[in-house]
Amino acid sequence: TQGYSVRADITGHVALDVNEDKNYDPGVDTPISGVTVVTYKRSATGNFDSRVGSRTTDATGLYEFLDRTAGDYQRAFTKQRHCGA
Repeated sequence: TQGYSVRADITGHVALDVNEDKNYDPGVDTPISGVTVVTYKRSATGNFDSRVGSRTTDATGLYEFLDRTAGDYQRAFTKQRHCGA
């Protein structure tokens, strides 16, 4: 018997939805770089308390979590504010 594992990618863009259509529209919406995206997987208790990684959005607002095991995931987003001295 040969086993197999279902794998998946979690990707997305963080952007200001300029036209407010709830979709990411390249060339219309404004990408937001420097946002920390943390991904959590649902644990055996049913809660999203199993942190699986974090990424920071690039200049195009893109983040990627590649080659993850199949399952239920939740993402949290944080944008750091920079203070001038």
